[in-house]
Amino acid sequence: KEIEMGRVGESVRKEVAEWMLIRLLEISAELEGEDLAMIGTKPYCRQLRSWQGCCMLAGFVNGEEVAERVCELLWKSVRVNTHGSIRHYIEVFAIRMLRSFPSISSRGLMSCLQRVDGNAQVTSSLLVIAGYGL
Repeated sequence: KEIEMGRVGESVRKEVAEWMLIRLLEISAELEGEDLAMIGTKPYCRQLRSWQGCCMLAGFVNGEEVAERVCELLWKSVRVNTHGSIRHYIEVFAIRMLRSFPSISSRGLMSCLQRVDGNAQVTSSLLVIAGYGL
């Protein structure tokens, strides 16, 4: 990899950022089916910071292979019941992915919209995301 005069090369930064993003999304996707975390607790703060991190790292997703994995985890994570303050970051991240990778991301969005077992919070988020994607 590229290392010059103590500076990490762009390709290494991109690789690390993609790995971090995928790991944050995996952690979020694992929460599906769990109870809603109380505001201020460790699980709540972990979720909030994870999604904030995802929003910051979204610009590092460049290749279609990485985008496929990111979108797969994203749409699984959208179904997790969360507080509004966290839901906002999920929506922002989903909109960024939808605008950056419309063909890849829209498949997951359509799949989620077709589900009939979603709660009102998830359905409302999906409609907000879809609205920005139009």
